[in-house]
Amino acid sequence: MADVKKITSRVNAGEGTLDAVINDPTVYEDLKEILGRSVLAWTAPDQAEKNAAAVAQCARDGHIFNFEVDYIDKKGRCTPIEIDATVVNRGGERQILTLCRDISERRRVAEQLQALN
Repeated sequence: MADVKKITSRVNAGEGTLDAVINDPTVYEDLKEILGRSVLAWTAPDQAEKNAAAVAQCARDGHIFNFEVDYIDKKGRCTPIEIDATVVNRGGERQILTLCRDISERRRVAEQLQALN
């Protein structure tokens, strides 16, 4: 479980953006491991174009919900992610605030149900 107070304190101290922390669906020990990286850095190569289009849509429309994409963690494991993102203003700068959910179990159950039919 993330230490929200610690993360918030570091973000407020200018050590990174909350967006960078939230966009990371993997477990990183140090905030420095993810600072300055694009969300596209975690995207599975075969889904990079799809994810870039979703980022552009979010920037244009102000939000995107229930977007599914596969992310690759620092150990090379693929994790299916569902994303809800909203454009926010922080200090006069537009940023995309993102909530990522691991949907591995949801996909596994859906595949099992489909196999039964």
